[in-house]
Amino acid sequence: MAVSPDLCDPLLHPFLAARDEETARELLGELLVREASPLLWKVLRGQFRGGERPAEELEDLHAAALLRLARQLGGLRQGDAEPVANLGGYVATTGFNACRAHLRRLAPERARLQDRLRYLLTHDPALALWQDASLAWLCATARLRPRGGRAAGPARAAAGAQALREALAAVPLAGPPALVPLVRGGLAGLGAPCRLADLVDQLARQLGVEDGEVGLEEGDPAGARLADPAREEVARLADREYLVRLWREIGELPLAQRRALLLNLRDARGGDMLSLVPQASVASVAEVAAVLEIAPAELEGLWPLLPCDDLAIAERLGLTRRQVNNLRKSARARHERRMRGS
Repeated sequence: MAVSPDLCDPLLHPFLAARDEETARELLGELLVREASPLLWKVLRGQFRGGERPAEELEDLHAAALLRLARQLGGLRQGDAEPVANLGGYVATTGFNACRAHLRRLAPERARLQDRLRYLLTHDPALALWQDASLAWLCATARLRPRGGRAAGPARAAAGAQALREALAAVPLAGPPALVPLVRGGLAGLGAPCRLADLVDQLARQLGVEDGEVGLEEGDPAGARLADPAREEVARLADREYLVRLWREIGELPLAQRRALLLNLRDARGGDMLSLVPQASVASVAEVAAVLEIAPAELEGLWPLLPCDDLAIAERLGLTRRQVNNLRKSARARHERRMRGS
């Protein structure tokens, strides 16, 4: 059953209400060209500094994000996706996720550092994270956050970035460099915001995060770059009936086993797999949160940090890493037995 247009952004109404598929395809194409494409370019250029990534790489990311949007909005028309109340926000989120997935694939340790920084900057009341007019992410102490949540422009941030290395070097530390005191002390020593990307760069050096230079892997063909990083996993799990049954079995596991299994769920590249559950329309975000027995808002805050490592899960559950590992092994063994027997 198709989603009611009344629940969606008015920009989507003509597409959703089209009487035939040919007209719907034409309207979708117009939407992608007129609304989605320019905003995706703005997001990509805001996430990667000028000259930081090769032009052809950004073009591949842009094309992959458009392809994903076309597939998701097509599913919306067929009733296989949640309503989209704000098309601009939906497009921007798709772009940000494409950038994050790309960085995670090319430089997983750097991506993990960036995710940890995002979490700290949005959960520590003394710190702040926001976007400037170009959609680049800026960070600073909370007192420097502009009213309305947007900076006037990137120039002030550039000045902060120049002083960032000195500010971080001046932070007094009692032992080896640690993320939280470095971020708090470094940003407190700045008189202006800095780019999140610059903070990641400097902290990667100080904390010894070694992924090498972020770039395309040798021998990575253009076709592989163009492919949506999650497409291979979605194709593998394309049998929706099997997926629904699999999800139902997971929901019957004891809570601690569910959490140990799902919060660490990862693909062959080490990327997050739990987010594929809503994407495949097997369960909504609220239903995933219910299986984990956490609030949907808490799950939204967790997405950038997934998959969690055993130490993070152990801290969340009040257990040891070994206990978390044993819980996951037990969950997989029970799950495999149930799936074979059903």
